[in-house]
Amino acid sequence: MKITIIGAGSMGGTAARSFSTSSLFTADDITVTARHQETLDSFHNTGIHTSLSNIDAIKGADIIIIAVRPAVAESVVREIAPKVDFANQIVISFVAGVPSCRYFEWFSGAAGNQEMPSFFLAMPNTAMELNEGLTFISPINAKPIQVSLVKAIFDSVGKSVIIEEELMNAGMALASCGLAYAMKYILSSVQGGIKLGFERDAAIKVVLQTVKGAAMLVSAHNADPEEEINKIATPGGYTIKGLREMENSDFSEVVLRALDASSK
Repeated sequence: MKITIIGAGSMGGTAARSFSTSSLFTADDITVTARHQETLDSFHNTGIHTSLSNIDAIKGADIIIIAVRPAVAESVVREIAPKVDFANQIVISFVAGVPSCRYFEWFSGAAGNQEMPSFFLAMPNTAMELNEGLTFISPINAKPIQVSLVKAIFDSVGKSVIIEEELMNAGMALASCGLAYAMKYILSSVQGGIKLGFERDAAIKVVLQTVKGAAMLVSAHNADPEEEINKIATPGGYTIKGLREMENSDFSEVVLRALDASSK
């Protein structure tokens, strides 16, 4: 199975490197494209194929991923549309904020298609680099066998969830932007650890292990996070004092506002 990724930036480049170490692809199965050779130089010695031509790169590909900036998505789609074999090639878009109706307009306008082609909107996060990604997938006019294949691809580098297109922006806020929000908590806790007397390196190790442990406890117990909080926050204890301070500062409300802002 061959895969071509148009766009070798942060998301496209991460996907290429991640897929090359997954159970479904080898580096030789993957081609990435970019407009400038300097961008492609980072793939030197990876075994991943590179190209400055989108048209050449999609020839023979089973999967085509569009991973470019929203500002150039239309030009890229209109460029490749006449050369896409929709009967045999699956198209996936990583482009944030571009709805399926736009793709229908671009594909049909350039390729003369009268029906919506089978393709997918997908929103992965960069944790796929460690095979711990979370990808939201929205099938558009796709067959069940295609949905199963695309889900398997993203499951090979983490976990994936099939959602309706209307939830794609919310998914981006929760999982893609959410990575940065979780890291912001980590950074704040590290700074707090330093203030309490820890050296920075020691504080980072402590906080990382603590956050990892919290996630694993909730996952292993298949629990609601509130249940796990209640196990730790005994009445009159140290933890409850800190939790009260967090809520007095509208911690939960701040998180909700951040998610709301990024989903728009």
